[in-house]
Amino acid sequence: MFKLIIKNLWSRRKRNGWLLAELMLVTVVAWVIIDPLVMAVVVKTTPYGYDTDRLVDISMGSYSYGMSGYDESQTDSASMAENAMRIYNRLKSNPQIESVTRKTYTGLGGTSYSSNSFKVDTVYIMSRTISFTRGDNYFTTHGIKSLPGSPSAEELSTMSYASPGECVITESLAKLMFPSVPNPIGHYLNENIEDFQPDEWDFKVVGVVEDVRPDPFQSVALTIFSPREALPLD
Repeated sequence: MFKLIIKNLWSRRKRNGWLLAELMLVTVVAWVIIDPLVMAVVVKTTPYGYDTDRLVDISMGSYSYGMSGYDESQTDSASMAENAMRIYNRLKSNPQIESVTRKTYTGLGGTSYSSNSFKVDTVYIMSRTISFTRGDNYFTTHGIKSLPGSPSAEELSTMSYASPGECVITESLAKLMFPSVPNPIGHYLNENIEDFQPDEWDFKVVGVVEDVRPDPFQSVALTIFSPREALPLD
């Protein structure tokens, strides 16, 4: 039977050769053109998970020597921080502005971020970590929504975060890290490590929010929101 199949294939080798060439061409086209196109469409149509329509990203800078408006007496770090904070407070008190928050270099809408890996069973899951200033209306300003069983976005925006390791995670990360846990609040992201002993610097989940797309060029990322103390504006 096997010899008969080989004989038939060999007798039709020209026809089968063209068929093989066509299959290879279709594979190359699908791999090089269609696959990236599909991924681009998926990324483009995936919601950001936060309110981009009404969000304004403001950058502040200082005058350089020789520019109109340059004031040498205001160039020390204390004066620059004071002036930046004055602008920040003016924005917060503006009745046309609902909410203001300070953004770090790993903020939403940018491509800079730090990453962490956590073990689940025998595999490691990579996550993106975004820092935010605690008590600074971060989640309400961005319009990020919390999930049932988690503190509200308003509570997450104003809570003190008792230990340095307390964090907020996105829904997809919660499902991957705690597949059998109905509510991951109070659990640690690295608790699956053998002989794990909780420490105040470990990632302890205190809130879960809807998925976000931090990078405009990528789809939804597994994200950790890590609070930090307010740094002086420069």
